[in-house]
Amino acid sequence: MTTEPGRERGRALRTAVALGLALAGSCSCGATRELTPVVQAGEARTMSIADIRTRLWRRPEVRLVPPSDAERDALEQLVTEASSLAEHGRDTLGVLGPRLAASGFVAELVQVGPTRAIALLDPADRGAGAYFFRVRLRPQDEGPRRLLQAPHAFHDVGTGPLAARMFFSHGSGDAFFTNTLHRYWSADGTRVERPNAPADVCQQTGSFFHAATGAYLAAGPARIVQLHGFADREELDADAVLSRGDATTSGSSVQRLFVALGARGLNVRRFPEDIAELGATTNEQGRLARTVGADFIHLETSRSLRRRLGEDWALRRALADALWGTE
Repeated sequence: MTTEPGRERGRALRTAVALGLALAGSCSCGATRELTPVVQAGEARTMSIADIRTRLWRRPEVRLVPPSDAERDALEQLVTEASSLAEHGRDTLGVLGPRLAASGFVAELVQVGPTRAIALLDPADRGAGAYFFRVRLRPQDEGPRRLLQAPHAFHDVGTGPLAARMFFSHGSGDAFFTNTLHRYWSADGTRVERPNAPADVCQQTGSFFHAATGAYLAAGPARIVQLHGFADREELDADAVLSRGDATTSGSSVQRLFVALGARGLNVRRFPEDIAELGATTNEQGRLARTVGADFIHLETSRSLRRRLGEDWALRRALADALWGTE
C-alpha cells in the first residue's frame, strides 16, 4: 500500500493544479479572491457529537478494502474542491458529483452545534476515513490553514470524539480528518497488532487518509495537529508528549505549544528533548508535512488527560484554543 516518492509528488502537483482551477472559478477578477460568500440555502443534516460518533466509529465488522489509484486520485480532487468551497463560504455540493462517483464517497452538508461543514464520507465502510471542512469565508491573511486529525480513533481510545468536540463545538481547525477502521484491522477481517499494519493510516502512504492529507497540504500553507493517546504509566510522568516527528529537534511550533499547555497546568514533555519515546518518527503525514515545509505537531495525550478533557469544558476549550497559537 505504499507509493513511490515520484508518484506522490506527481499527485500533489495535480492537486495543486486542480486547486488553481477551483479558485479561478471562484474569483471575480483574475487572481483576486471573491470577498462575498455565496451560501446556498440548502438544508444541512443536523447532527450531534453523539451522532458523529455513531456514524464514524461504530466498529463495523467489515474487511479493509485498499483503494485503487483512481479512487485515491478522485479523493484528492474532492478534498481540493471541498476545501476550496468551504473556505469561500460555499456549500454548493453539486459540483463535486463527478469525483464522488469515481472515489466511492458521498458528500453531505452537516450542522453540528455552531459548525456548518462539508463532509466527505465513505458509505461502503472500506476503512476510507472521513473528512470535514468548515464552511466559512476564510480571510487570506488569517495564516496557515489548520487541519486537525484523529488517525487512531479506535486504538487511542477517546481521541476521535475529543477531536470532534474541539472541531465542531470549539471551532478548532478549518478541517477535521479521522480514520474509520481500527489501525490493526486486516484485509481478512481479523485484528492483528503488528508494525506497519495495512489499516494504520499513519504508516501507509497508499491510504485514502494520506492522499487526503497530501491534497490538503498541496492547496496552500497549512498546519497539521494530530491527536493521539497513550495508556497511563507512572514511569512516563506526563499528561502529554509533543513532537514534530523529528528525532533531532521538537522545533519552534512545538516549543510554543509546550509553553502554552504548561501555562494551563499540564505536565508536558517534548520529544526528543525531554523524552525518548512517542516521537512519531515513522509517521507518514509528519514526513510529508516536513517535505513541503508545513508545520506538523504530534500530540500524545494520557488516558487520564483525555478523561479530564471529556468532562471539563473549560479545559477542552483551553486546549482547542492553544493548538493553533503557534506561529
